[in-house]
Amino acid sequence: MAPKVISAEANLILFCLSVTPYACFNLRYRDYFLYRAHPRNPSLDLLPHPYPNSFGDQEVALLSFDGDGDECSVAALTSRCDTMALEEDDTLNEMEFDLHLYRSSKAQEGWTSKVLSVAQPRRDIMCPVDRGLYHETTKVIVLGRGSLAMVGWVDLWHRILVCNVLQENPVLHDILLPPPARGNWALYHKCRPYIIRDVTVSLLKDSISTLRWKFAHRLLTLATLLRPMLTGFVKSLVNGSAECLV
Repeated sequence: MAPKVISAEANLILFCLSVTPYACFNLRYRDYFLYRAHPRNPSLDLLPHPYPNSFGDQEVALLSFDGDGDECSVAALTSRCDTMALEEDDTLNEMEFDLHLYRSSKAQEGWTSKVLSVAQPRRDIMCPVDRGLYHETTKVIVLGRGSLAMVGWVDLWHRILVCNVLQENPVLHDILLPPPARGNWALYHKCRPYIIRDVTVSLLKDSISTLRWKFAHRLLTLATLLRPMLTGFVKSLVNGSAECLV
């Protein structure tokens, strides 16, 4: 398995590597490395293995607490449904997650794990679905640095789960995303969400923007899917969400 970059922050790059082909089928065969770029003293460190825990690349956030990358953290959030965490009535608990955290300042402790709950779960009323999990992470965004180590785990169909990963007792806060553009309702939960929408963050403006691409036709061809990436034409910007017309 070739090295794969998972995240980059300041002068830090987090990537994974495996010397066995089994890593394609089981994430536990991966090793994680942290590279620090520096004009005179670059470094490459092997992180402790998170075993028995594992997580997908899209669930991992890298945070740097200073410009030199001397102190940093790696955080991952996984659903407890993946580990079959059952309620007392033997039903899946969709509102509990495992927060896995590695801190360079406490490297001797390795990875720590905490069970987190969603403080005030919010179901999508405008576009409800009766299938799939409550939250499936598509990407991760960093919303704060330093002592305000805020990370958002984004489900592009529904919500962002936000928490300060350095708090002693962190809590997940549920932020619902705007519904898909009306022209894309026929595609709701029928394609990869990043084909028609995305989320971006501006820490300078303290804002989160939702980008939504609206397709004019229900039958999509390869050219139709590639067109928004080639043109990047933004039609309008309303309440922090932009729509691209194809």
